[in-house]
Amino acid sequence: MCNLNNIYSLLGAWEDLVRECTVGYDSNIFEFDYDFKIRADIAEVLSAQNGELDEQVSRRLKEIDNDFLKLLMFLDEREELLFWDRKFVLKFGSKEYASSVFETFKVTVEILEQ
Repeated sequence: MCNLNNIYSLLGAWEDLVRECTVGYDSNIFEFDYDFKIRADIAEVLSAQNGELDEQVSRRLKEIDNDFLKLLMFLDEREELLFWDRKFVLKFGSKEYASSVFETFKVTVEILEQ
């Protein structure tokens, strides 16, 4: 079972990842997929707590999620799914990220210079 400190730690890690994505994720898509698992971990904790969160934490999570959604290009049309269960790439990232996205999905994303 997860304690409150764990949700704050997960939320901080999620916020850090979204901040990194905002300025251009600087690794390949496989590293991104690994880093992105933090959002699934948050969902798992929420499920274990029956979705009950402190209002301030809940509001902050929603803000971070909304910021992240602005960065995404969805590769599927499965809108009924939660965003973390869908197939997507970031709209932009480092040269390494963009290259790995193209190699994997044949999708072009904008390269941000670091």
